[in-house]
Amino acid sequence: SSNIRISALRENMKASFRSRFLITAALLAAQTLAREQINYNYGWRFHRGDPYAGDADFAPICATNDFPNNVVTGTFCQNLQRILAATSADECKANCCAQLNCSMWFYRDRVTDLLRDTWTSGCHFGQSDQRLCSSAEENWQGQIRPLPADPPIPSSKTNRASRDYDDSTWVNVTLPHDGIIGGEYSINAPNLTAYLPLNTTWYRKKFYLPSDWKGTSVWVYFEGVFKASLVYLNGHLLNYHQSGYTSFSVRLDGAPEVYYGNDTYNVIAVRADAAAGTGWWYEGGGIYRHAYLVSANPRHVVPDSTYGIISPSESISKSRNRGYYAAEAVFRGSVDVVNDASESAELKVRYAVIDGEGRVVGSIDSASFTLASTQTKTVTANLTVQSVELWSPSRPYLYRVSVSILAGSSVVDVVNFTTGARRPRWDPDTGFSINDVRFVWRGFCNHNDFTGVGVAVPERVNLYRAQMMRAVGGNSWRMSHNPPATELLDILDRLGILVWDETRDMADNTALMADMRSMVRRDRNHPSVMLWSFCNERSCLEPG
Repeated sequence: SSNIRISALRENMKASFRSRFLITAALLAAQTLAREQINYNYGWRFHRGDPYAGDADFAPICATNDFPNNVVTGTFCQNLQRILAATSADECKANCCAQLNCSMWFYRDRVTDLLRDTWTSGCHFGQSDQRLCSSAEENWQGQIRPLPADPPIPSSKTNRASRDYDDSTWVNVTLPHDGIIGGEYSINAPNLTAYLPLNTTWYRKKFYLPSDWKGTSVWVYFEGVFKASLVYLNGHLLNYHQSGYTSFSVRLDGAPEVYYGNDTYNVIAVRADAAAGTGWWYEGGGIYRHAYLVSANPRHVVPDSTYGIISPSESISKSRNRGYYAAEAVFRGSVDVVNDASESAELKVRYAVIDGEGRVVGSIDSASFTLASTQTKTVTANLTVQSVELWSPSRPYLYRVSVSILAGSSVVDVVNFTTGARRPRWDPDTGFSINDVRFVWRGFCNHNDFTGVGVAVPERVNLYRAQMMRAVGGNSWRMSHNPPATELLDILDRLGILVWDETRDMADNTALMADMRSMVRRDRNHPSVMLWSFCNERSCLEPG
C-alpha cells in the first residue's frame, strides 16, 4: 500500500507540474499576442531654448480672467522662481500662465548691477505663502490667482510642433535625456541649480505606425518629462501634463491626424518648460525618463491601474533555506478595464500568481461582466496562496502577477507586474516592524540627479548607488523629494532596500492631489515601498 501511495503522489505531482506548465505557457503566449510595447527612446531630435530670449515659437494665451486680481504694485513675495527669459511684465505673466501651479508673478525692470540683479529685479513667479509677502519698491508689479489654474492655450505660432517643420539642425538624442545638463553655465543662473540656466526644451520624432495597429488603442507612455509638457501629433496638441515627476499616457489613435502603414510618417513633438521647477535643487529638464509606444486591444487594462498585495494570514516562520514564510497568505488584486470599442463586450479577468521559480501558485477568474462602449470597470479578486515566502531586506523574494482580460476563450490583453508578500506594521510604542520583526531604518535622502549625468540617470548608476548604500550599512532610501524612476524601484525591490516614496507638492488643490494619487497608483505594487510622504515640509499642515 505504501508503494501505491508513493506512485499516486508521483502522478499527482506530475499532473500538478503539467497544469502549472500549461498555465504558464498559455500566459506567456497570451502576452506576446495581446499587447505590443515598443521601446520609444531612439530617433529623437532635440532643441534647447534660449534662456535670455524666451521661446519665440511658443506664446501661451492667458484668458483675461486667468488672473482675476488687479495688478499688485509695491509688493514682493519670497520663495519664488526667478526666470531669466522674461524681459517684460507681459512675458513674466505669460510664463506664469504656462504653469498650472503658478499662483503669482512679480516683475521689475532689471538693473545693471549683477549682484542686485540676481535678487531684486526681473521676473519671479511660482507659489508662496502670502505671509512671506511684504512691501517693496513701487516699480514692482504682479498678479495673484487661485489654484489650480486652467492649462495654457498655445498660440498658433507653434511651428516647431508641425509635421513639416525642418528640424535638420537639431541634435540627435536618445532617451532618457536631460535637456539642461548640456547648457552653457552662466553667473546669472541660480547657484543652487549649478549655474545652469533653466529654460524650455523641444523634442521631435518621426515614426511609422504599423498598418495592423489600425483599430487598436495606441498610446505613448512617458515615465517622466520635466515639466509643464505639451505633446503634439502632426501639429495637433493632444496633451498637457503639469508635473515633472509623475508618469502619463498620451493616446494617438483618434487624433485629428494620424497615419498608419509605411507610406506616411507621423511626427510627435514634445515641449517642456523647466524654467519654474518645484524645488531649490538641480532638477534638469526634458524627457529624462524612458518612453514606450503601446498598442493594445480596444478592451484593455488601463495604464497603472493594476494592484496586487500578498498578506500573510497565518503566523510567520523562518527557515535557514527559505527565509521568512507563511503557511497561507491572501492575494488581493484589482484592475481597471476599459472598453474603447464601439460595441459592448462580455469580459472576465484572470489573475495568476507566479513564484520566483516560474510556477503558478494560484489563479482565479472573475465573474463575467458586460462592459459597454467607453465604460471603465474596476475588477477585484481575493485568492488564497499556500506556503508563501515573504519579502524581507535579508531575502527579497518576489512574485509575479499576471492579469489577463478574456473575451470568451480569447485573451485580449495581458499585463504583468512584480510584488512581494510581507507584513509591514507601524506601532506608536514599538516602532516599525516587517514580518513581525522590529526594523530600524538606516538610510539616506537621495535626490533624483547624479553628478555628471544630471537627472537622466542610467540604470547602472542607480544600481551602483544602491549597492554602495548597502556596503556602508544602509537599508533604506528616501526619494527626495519626488517619485523616482520605476527602474530604481525595481532595483530596490531586488536588493531588499526599503523605500520612503515622496512628492513635494505643497498644497491641497485638486491638481496636486491628482499627482499624489498618480504616484501611489504607479508605485504601490513595489514591496520595497513602506512609507508615503507628501509635502516634504510643513507647508501642507500650516494655514495660510
